[in-house]
Amino acid sequence: MSIWTIDGRIKHVPFHGAPRLAEYLTDWNLSDARMFISSGEVFLSVSFSKEIEPVNKLNNAVIGVDRGINYLAVTTDGQKAQFFGGAKVTHIRNRYLKTRASIQRQKATTAAVLVRWVSTTSGSWHDPANWSTGATPGPFADVLIETGSAITVTHSQNSDSIHSLHSQAALKITGGSLIIATESEVSHNFTLSGGTLAGSGNLTVNGLLIWTGGTMSGSGHTIINCAAAISSLSAKTLSRRILDNNGTTTWSGGPINADSGGVFNNLPGASFVLQGDLAFSGSASETFNNVGTFRRVHPKFVAVSEVCFWSIPHLGYAVPEY
Repeated sequence: MSIWTIDGRIKHVPFHGAPRLAEYLTDWNLSDARMFISSGEVFLSVSFSKEIEPVNKLNNAVIGVDRGINYLAVTTDGQKAQFFGGAKVTHIRNRYLKTRASIQRQKATTAAVLVRWVSTTSGSWHDPANWSTGATPGPFADVLIETGSAITVTHSQNSDSIHSLHSQAALKITGGSLIIATESEVSHNFTLSGGTLAGSGNLTVNGLLIWTGGTMSGSGHTIINCAAAISSLSAKTLSRRILDNNGTTTWSGGPINADSGGVFNNLPGASFVLQGDLAFSGSASETFNNVGTFRRVHPKFVAVSEVCFWSIPHLGYAVPEY
């Protein structure tokens, strides 16, 4: 090897390289060379070229990825190469990093996911095959049951939290807990015979609400827009939740045990019918507020009485004897 210097040309300079590089000196054409010094050592960088048979097969694959983001990827079809710069990717990545940091500072939750009931027949809430995602709804699920009044969806076990619920079909809770976070609606009948309806979300029932057992709890409201039937000898619990009657509610069986500030509101224009001597029990913080019509039907005398009152603090029976 010979090297040009400011003092002239130096010939026959020996150099050391890996044996595998020797083939480049015989089968390849010398293209360019560059010498540089790094950390006190002198290095020679040499490039070679060689004629090869043309490739006629199209290649649509990525042939290179620059991890340094100068060029994110390079594609070729054998004729023309395309270079994809990383500037746009870096810009988007940095923008979403800032957005994510802002959301995390606000302690926002993950975006809700729409989950549809896909079965055309009545079935269990807990069967993954009944849902569009292939899994039972989770905490961020906006549950949509559009099949209509011909079917009933039954929740019977486990504790399931969801974001919201909108159902055109009948819904039954016979066991477990269904916890609803935001405003929800059942357009058909809603039955609570066991287990718990809970959560901070309001549940509006536009069909018949049937309450034969179980618990209503949480900070949300259960809103009766049409009618409700409270029956059977089993005790019902109203824990912290508010039950609003906008329609006609008939209470014919079993005590209602209120605790933790549970409230029943009989709203203007609504009607509440008490059939028998039934106990709505609790402490001074649980109330039955009436601004509608209250009718008491005595089972022995079949006498109908109507009284209107604003509030009853509950110490045993819900209404005064008369």
